[in-house]
Amino acid sequence: MGSLWGNRKRTIARAAKAGCLVVIAAVIAVFSQSANAKQIVTWTEQAGSGSRPWTSIASSADGNKLAATMSGGSVYTSDDAGLTWTERVDSGSRAWIAITSSADGTKLAGVYHWGGYILTSDDRGQTWRSNGISGGSFDWTSITSSADGTKLAATVTGGVIYVSSDSGATWEEQTTAATGAWSSIAMSSDGARIAAAMNNGFISTATVKEAPVTPPTPTPTPTPTPTPARPTNPGAPVAQPAKPTGEGYLADTGDNVWPLASLAAVGIGAGIIWIVKRRNS
Repeated sequence: MGSLWGNRKRTIARAAKAGCLVVIAAVIAVFSQSANAKQIVTWTEQAGSGSRPWTSIASSADGNKLAATMSGGSVYTSDDAGLTWTERVDSGSRAWIAITSSADGTKLAGVYHWGGYILTSDDRGQTWRSNGISGGSFDWTSITSSADGTKLAATVTGGVIYVSSDSGATWEEQTTAATGAWSSIAMSSDGARIAAAMNNGFISTATVKEAPVTPPTPTPTPTPTPTPARPTNPGAPVAQPAKPTGEGYLADTGDNVWPLASLAAVGIGAGIIWIVKRRNS
């Protein structure tokens, strides 16, 4: 101890010779602190909360907004660091076991013993939404939240872990996690890392990655059907090929013009003109 104080005096003397009063004050402040300084923590019993069978409590990042659960009662919230408390009747009287909060204290999520639902609130507990989990009731033990409250994870004793990425609206069973007596769970502020503890088992960790998005298959573009060319003057009549005329040909009947030499016979019978064409042998 004497050696330490001697070193302090020599340091102060050197600073004084240099005329550095600010340095002297800083050095004295540093050397006056104990090498094993401890924080002074003062606990205050918040009578405003009432004496109840409390089971869990969660806090906002700044510690001003609190939410607490009890067994056989409602969720309670405080906006003044625990001085006064408000019962959130809409949460219902349940055997609450755990609650979690977003960093700003707005979003809350809670679980209760043998509950078929995980309850969530987006307005500091004023209203609550029941989010069903496929498979019936579970003995929930713990729940945790990301800082923004969109990512949640909850544990079941004698079951598995469930996670949500939409503030609790839907839940996904973690089939790669072991089945057992899960007792507690924690999550990083961004929701990317999760750690869970199992009673009489191991501690398991997970890294959450976004699933790759498969782009939709493009629809093939149909080949356009070519449009036939239109005549320069659509209203003009289409020219017909010239038919032979002159001696040895019948007059134009509108259908065919046959040479007389190729006809076998021409006659009129029953008021009808009939013509028989000669076949070439």
